[in-house]
Amino acid sequence: MTPKKDVQIKYSLRFPEQQGNVIVGRGLPEEKIKLLQPIVELKESFAPDGSVEVSPAKSATSTTSVRVNSSYTELIELAKRDLEERNAKLFENSVNKAKREFEAEILPERRVTASILRRNLEDFVLRRMESYVPKRSHRPFSKLIRSFTSKYKVDEISTEHLDHLARSQARRNANSLAHLDADDRETVELKEGLMAFLRKYGEPGEVERYTQYWEFAVGRYGATRK
Repeated sequence: MTPKKDVQIKYSLRFPEQQGNVIVGRGLPEEKIKLLQPIVELKESFAPDGSVEVSPAKSATSTTSVRVNSSYTELIELAKRDLEERNAKLFENSVNKAKREFEAEILPERRVTASILRRNLEDFVLRRMESYVPKRSHRPFSKLIRSFTSKYKVDEISTEHLDHLARSQARRNANSLAHLDADDRETVELKEGLMAFLRKYGEPGEVERYTQYWEFAVGRYGATRK
């Protein structure tokens, strides 16, 4: 009877128990058996420093089995390493999530603060310019800046930056944020950001108080005569 061209050989890991079967060509040399993909993957996963034994120690037959030897200590080290990597990833994900949530809560307030600070910084510059230019009406402020730049220069500030100050929208933007429209979508976003901030960092009762203010302001609460 002619033997089959291919044979099924068994492979296993001694500890912990892992096993399977793979079809190979009959007579496959022992060294090539050790390099079969499922056996290599099993060794890399559970016993990188372990050994591979082919039994019986000869080319592949239907009685061939392959054992990957691993030590308990090696498996413990692999488990510890895997746990450390998982914990590090979980920690990184938690930090990133907290950062995103914090930025989502704080960003609207930061935009308001940044607009107000821009206006104030520019106002500081305008007041300094007024100390060089004779006192008279400087409205609009572009008039003051033109008067100043026609007579003076500041070596450390570029002409481009001084020209930008003359057409800056910081004052208008800061004023619009200081006097919001309750029906504006941006106002609603700012209000939500404020509430999120107050829930975490506000004084006791502030969320309820400012929620009530808002509900009345937008017409959800009505007033009745006493």
